[in-house]
Amino acid sequence: MIQRPRARLGLLFLLLTASRARAADFYVDVVNGNDLATGTSPGNAWKTLTHASGAATSGSATTIHVASGTYSPASGETFPLQFDFQRLVSDQGSNLTMLDGGFGSQPLIAMTSPRGSGTPKGLALVQGFTLQNSGSGVDVSANWNVIDTAVTDCRIASMTTRGIRVDNGAFGFAGGVVHLLVERCAFESVPDGISASATFGGGTVTVVDSNFSLCGHSGVDLFVGSNPTTLGDLTFTLTRCKFDTNSFAGVSGIATNLGSWTGTLQDCLLVHNGAGISTSAPNGLGNFMRIDCVRCTIADNFGPGARVLGATQQVHGEASFTSTIVQGNSPDLDVSNVTGTAYSDIGGADPLFVDRVHGVYRLQFGSPCIDAGDPNGVGTLDIARVARSIDGDLDTVERADIGAYEFTPLRLVTSGKIGTPLRLESSGEMGGTSTVYFTRGMPVSPMTTPFGQFDLNPTSFGTLLHTGVAPFPPIGFQRPIPNLTVLIGHTFSFQGLTTSSVAPQGSAYTNVVSVTITP
Repeated sequence: MIQRPRARLGLLFLLLTASRARAADFYVDVVNGNDLATGTSPGNAWKTLTHASGAATSGSATTIHVASGTYSPASGETFPLQFDFQRLVSDQGSNLTMLDGGFGSQPLIAMTSPRGSGTPKGLALVQGFTLQNSGSGVDVSANWNVIDTAVTDCRIASMTTRGIRVDNGAFGFAGGVVHLLVERCAFESVPDGISASATFGGGTVTVVDSNFSLCGHSGVDLFVGSNPTTLGDLTFTLTRCKFDTNSFAGVSGIATNLGSWTGTLQDCLLVHNGAGISTSAPNGLGNFMRIDCVRCTIADNFGPGARVLGATQQVHGEASFTSTIVQGNSPDLDVSNVTGTAYSDIGGADPLFVDRVHGVYRLQFGSPCIDAGDPNGVGTLDIARVARSIDGDLDTVERADIGAYEFTPLRLVTSGKIGTPLRLESSGEMGGTSTVYFTRGMPVSPMTTPFGQFDLNPTSFGTLLHTGVAPFPPIGFQRPIPNLTVLIGHTFSFQGLTTSSVAPQGSAYTNVVSVTITP
């Protein structure tokens, strides 16, 4: 009898502590909300993010859902917004949900860790907003603690200082650390897209599937070290990012006063910038910087394709290039120490881009860069998220290409919307032909044949058509998609068998392409 109450109390304690750890959801609606409401449902949403930042429970288990509309000083917002590591998510996406600074000078969102043992403030996630018309979109400053945050599916435009600022600062001998992840973001018309610095602190910047254009200085700008006692250290990774028409450089940086940074660019495109990459270590205090470019295209920049300079042999500036095209820059390379150029085309044969004047840097059939990259590139995604490797030269052997784009002999051009044409393009030797097959559903595990890999379901495929092919421009063909709602959500896959003088049997299977029908 005595034990039962204790057991019940123990169970009650577990339930109470478990409820505190459960995910919590709060709602903000600039049009229909009220800051006197509970904020716990769409029908009882708060009006301002300023109120939500303090009223919502803290921690990454909390999601603040934001309805579409413009959140600005005119609607009651006070910038910068400071949260307590919740997740800030727009339910309708960046096209419909704006944080607008009203042309003020403040950051829209500030994430800080105070000096000493103070508790850092920030967001675990910012997702699905347009951030515009202010000093900066997101400021992350770590002076003591560690801040780990992500910015995804955002458009950041028309800022007066930068899009995102990362500052790994220092007080005494214990610098802060920032780990920043940026995914699927667009930076337009800002001085710097992402500006990161480290002085005694350290950190990582990881950017994936993002575009930087029309930046007044650079897409990504890095700085380590500020005085003779600093030991800043940054590591950055850029994957499937595009840097186009940025005034100074696509990527720029300085390492000084014992500072160091290392960076990797994978499947990136850097074109029409003041320079593709421009970095320097200007003094002899032991700073170090290294950049590794893997499967990138660095072309037609007005200055150097890659400038990585150290002031002396003791101040290192290193760069390596693997499966990378560096072409049409002035000069292509200006690097203190090039540690490797494996499988790369640096100032060599014409890559045969589709249309370099208008910024189309895919390869034409017959390019010397097709099937000439590092064989270890298999399994990666190119900048258009095409899976490598593909048999681009139609010799029945799949191998990764040099450059940011993997060439596809069969290419899907249209979106798959009902009631519109489905258009495909087929490339190959002049005068050649291709039989295009189709099946319902996604590709299956590839089957090895004398003509290369066949990726369609062998028990249910049919013939779509027989067509000619050409090196460039490719032969296009289309079929109408019926305006039938019953088709929405269904996937169809296509693969061609194309004549080829370099294939052992005289023909080779192309890559497979798939389309899912949309409304």
